[in-house]
Amino acid sequence: MNLLRKYDASPRLLRGAGAVTGDDRDQPGAMQSESDSEAAGRLKMLDDLRQMLRAPSASASGDTGKLVMHYQPQIVIETGEVAGLEARLLWQHPQHGIRRPEELVGDVKGSAIARLLTERAISALLLQLAEWSVSGVGLRTAIDVEMRDLQGDGFRELIGAGLKMFAVSAERLQLEVSEDAPVEDPLGAMMTVSALHSLGVAISLDNFGAGKSSLHRLRSLPLTEVKLDRSFIMGMSADADDAAIVRSVIELAHALDLRVVANGVEDERTMRLLHADGCDLAQGRFYAQPMTADALRGWLSQYQPVQPSGPAPERAASTGRLPSASRPGS
Repeated sequence: MNLLRKYDASPRLLRGAGAVTGDDRDQPGAMQSESDSEAAGRLKMLDDLRQMLRAPSASASGDTGKLVMHYQPQIVIETGEVAGLEARLLWQHPQHGIRRPEELVGDVKGSAIARLLTERAISALLLQLAEWSVSGVGLRTAIDVEMRDLQGDGFRELIGAGLKMFAVSAERLQLEVSEDAPVEDPLGAMMTVSALHSLGVAISLDNFGAGKSSLHRLRSLPLTEVKLDRSFIMGMSADADDAAIVRSVIELAHALDLRVVANGVEDERTMRLLHADGCDLAQGRFYAQPMTADALRGWLSQYQPVQPSGPAPERAASTGRLPSASRPGS
């Protein structure tokens, strides 16, 4: 079974590119707000992406470039050991350099282009996990998927077939869905997530705290972990209110028996604050930047666990955003 044939890559893909100037023209950020030159350049990039995706190999290069996967370690804060990875799909374009494909297809989410990107990313990741298994690397690896993928027909079968094809244990794969992504078919998404959970595939709620439906998602989906939005993590060292939000979310997640990952840890002070708050895992440039699979092997061979030491750092003073007289109950 060829995973890249799961979706029809021909007429639907062409419609996907057309959706930018058609069905999405009334949406904020669509191409009518761009200048003619910007729109032409964006359409050219979409065409390059479409041609690259139609190439027989995920690593095919040429005038349209190739897809590459970078990996960022996730670290157990308490011990410093490497617990897993996050995989990020990137497009290496010969003229425009490294691009995140979702930046380009944001206006055509749900199209054939977006679906093919998801499928290509999962296929490439499963192949890499299989190769790592041979060399003794058994880390769990997470990858972003669209909420629309979970609502679509055949996604559960796609994951199951891929795991079987590459002989990868389901426990090695984790899917991250954005907390603020819209859910058009809640029942369908719930059924797909439940089926994947039964397979052993973990589901993580990404960007937690950035959207408006966090608590509902926590209640309605069989999750394994939540990933705190980086905007809170990067601000908690200097902002007492961000720190209080982080601490409260960690307590809530643990009460629901969920693992907590802090995304965007850039310095030791933030790492030590998270440790004091009981956060489980962290990822960010304090530990390692995203890197290729080859670079990751070298990094793993040289990595020395970084553990928190000494008392927790002094916390920032409250910003007092609301005067006490204006706060509820005061």
